[in-house]
Amino acid sequence: MCDKPNERRITLSVSELSIFINRPPKDVFDYISNPANNNQWQSNTEFAEWISDGSPSVGSTFKMVVNNFGRKTETEVEITSWAPPHQMSTKSVNGPLLLEGKTVLTVQGDGTLVTYASHVIISGFFKIAESLVSKMFRKGFEANLTNLKSMLEAG
Repeated sequence: MCDKPNERRITLSVSELSIFINRPPKDVFDYISNPANNNQWQSNTEFAEWISDGSPSVGSTFKMVVNNFGRKTETEVEITSWAPPHQMSTKSVNGPLLLEGKTVLTVQGDGTLVTYASHVIISGFFKIAESLVSKMFRKGFEANLTNLKSMLEAG
């Protein structure tokens, strides 16, 4: 999971973030649950693709190449809960940054309230700047949700 088995890890909680998107939950879910779209709305993602076969479900995996703070890493991500079109959770299973996230989509009028909650477990290089890493992740998640809203509402 982390770089070294006995290495100290730090868990950073990123408080819950929400944004309203003027699209039905199915549209939003279909878009965010496809890793091939990640680099279009997640600023730190360079590439993502499924590595498991079949329809996505709990246990399905995909890989991502991300650039966090100038460091490019490849991460494998596992689906830990899957309830289309209302909820999905994921966790990264390797790398110096272990991220667990949950996305909940709630019908709100003619659109969708997207709520994202996560925490990040850091080790290695990233422990040095614990406070900065926490602030940067929160800011990044906020920007990603804003990007998602802009892209989906533009069609």
